Amino acid sequence: VPVNDAPDATVESRNVTEDTATALSPTLPTEVEDVAANLTMTVTQVPTPAQGQLTYTPDGGGTGTVAVATTLTTTELASVTFTPVADYDGAVDAFNYTVTDDDGLSDAGSNGSVAIVMVPVNDAPDATVESRNVTEDTATALSPTLPTDVDDIAANLTITVTQVPTPAQGVMTYTPDGGGTGTVAVATTLTTTEHATVTFTPVADYDGTVEA
Repeated sequence: VPVNDAPDATVESRNVTEDTATALSPTLPTEVEDVAANLTMTVTQVPTPAQGQLTYTPDGGGTGTVAVATTLTTTELASVTFTPVADYDGAVDAFNYTVTDDDGLSDAGSNGSVAIVMVPVNDAPDATVESRNVTEDTATALSPTLPTDVDDIAANLTITVTQVPTPAQGVMTYTPDGGGTGTVAVATTLTTTEHATVTFTPVADYDGTVEA
């Protein structure tokens, strides 16, 4: 006398590259007495909002958000995608779900899981666009906001100068890490500590426009 067997789900993992929406492509559940179309997946765990978001393509079209208690068909399960939060490369809570057949049956083997393993990438540094007031005939420290990099410490960043005021407007100087005074010119490279010391000295009596 046959009995109704519970569906079988898979525990697996997927690599997700930082800043990249990735289809998780879960292995579809199976059930010896039922076709896949008769199986229902009920979501029991998703990543936190601080980690990213799971979405899927509903059978009727469009895009849906996967949350705890969301129910999915097998075709919807196959479309689940994880989009990490920008620049996030830490631990991610797994995508867990329970499979039931058309009689509502499940057992321990019906619990599926996709572990999400973040693969970090090198993020570019961030710099600031800002302005400073300089009083005529007064050498002024520009005190630029220091650049930042989520992957690196400030000491490992290099600033390459691409534009300076003209000689008719004034001169920019800095204090080299080894001491003394250096002139800032196009193509000068600065460390973050040198960058912090940049000073603009205007030409005597000059009060016109100054190039950035």
